[in-house]
Amino acid sequence: MSAGPLSDMPTPRRLYLHIGLPKTATTYLQQQVFGRLALVQFLEKPRSALFRGTYDTKYGVLDRCFKRSVLVWRERGDEVFRELLRSASEPKDLLISDEGIGTAARKPHSLRAHLEAFTQKAVEWGFGSVRVFCAVRRQDQWLGSHYAQISDRIRGASQASFEAFVSDWLDPAVGYYRDGVMLDYKALRDQIVLAVGEPHTLMLPHELLVADPQSYLHRVAAFLEAEDDPVFSEAVRSPEESNVRSAGDDVWQIRRRTPAGSPVLRLRPGRLFRQMGLPTSISIRAPDLRRGKRIEMTAELKQAILQAYATRNQELAESLGMDLRPYGYHS
Repeated sequence: MSAGPLSDMPTPRRLYLHIGLPKTATTYLQQQVFGRLALVQFLEKPRSALFRGTYDTKYGVLDRCFKRSVLVWRERGDEVFRELLRSASEPKDLLISDEGIGTAARKPHSLRAHLEAFTQKAVEWGFGSVRVFCAVRRQDQWLGSHYAQISDRIRGASQASFEAFVSDWLDPAVGYYRDGVMLDYKALRDQIVLAVGEPHTLMLPHELLVADPQSYLHRVAAFLEAEDDPVFSEAVRSPEESNVRSAGDDVWQIRRRTPAGSPVLRLRPGRLFRQMGLPTSISIRAPDLRRGKRIEMTAELKQAILQAYATRNQELAESLGMDLRPYGYHS
């Protein structure tokens, strides 16, 4: 029996999921494209109090769901959809964007199970289909940008630390099957296709958006069946980095160390220090003397990363029907 209020609509609307990945101009798409759609209703990283955890204000409800047991859709899926549709009840197709879902690709088969359960619940709520759009980025550039993004949480962030990070990421005995498989885009696409079907899957390289924004957005418009939406006929601005800006080709700046979580010395009596306008505690963390200012994707690092994913990138190009060699994914 249908659970949702949209099940009696004469023409079931479609539900689109833009699942990232992070570092693929997601903010640009959300603000410059999706947020200006007239023919499709858009929800950007919808949040909810249904689930709690660290950084509650940072993560969307779908991000949280996809990183939990797939049973969440059977047992709390109606609550999730009720909240999603509270502000999305217009008779339009619905697009939800949350790049956090893409990080669930660390476990591709789990992502597939979530997409299957999510689709089943969406149908119960009156949607005709679920369609998935995923953007990817060449692995060496993704890793450099990702390390720079999280460098504020890495003690001793530096070139040496970055090279060790990459080595662990690619090592099958250390990090490849924990994190590295997330950048196996062929495996990611295969699982999405198995969950929602080939016609309902769109995967595009970030590099196409940079090189030819009009072509990239034309493909997005066709996938959304919204070619007549005014946003796609307007002048297209090139995407700008909205998280960590690169400092040049293959170079990224290291972020300042986040003081949160540092051990502190409480000064007493605290009331006296407050009355004097002075802090009541001081950090006692030792200086981070190994910390650098930037990281570089050296030729050796680039070769190691691309070699690790080259075969899968070639298979990805074949499945996409797209030549990825101009973007350096493989030779």
